[in-house]
Amino acid sequence: MEQVNIFSLGRRLQAFRVDALDMTQKDFVEMFDVNDKTLSAFENGRANSIHHIAMYVRACNNDAKLLAELSEILISKLQHEDTF
Repeated sequence: MEQVNIFSLGRRLQAFRVDALDMTQKDFVEMFDVNDKTLSAFENGRANSIHHIAMYVRACNNDAKLLAELSEILISKLQHEDTF
């Protein structure tokens, strides 16, 4: 079974948060009422949960372009990574 490199995925999602969503870590954690250490742990590969990924989906606020970009990140990681 193929697995995803969570560090690499976290870094890609961090870049997505900063570049596409134009959100600081502070903005993001306030929006979802999560601890900044929790988000940092996910974006640096020290935590993994589908709930973390769901926050990025919700942050897209149903914007089709953002959702498409996020989908591309997730799909490419699932197709090309072999470690978790």
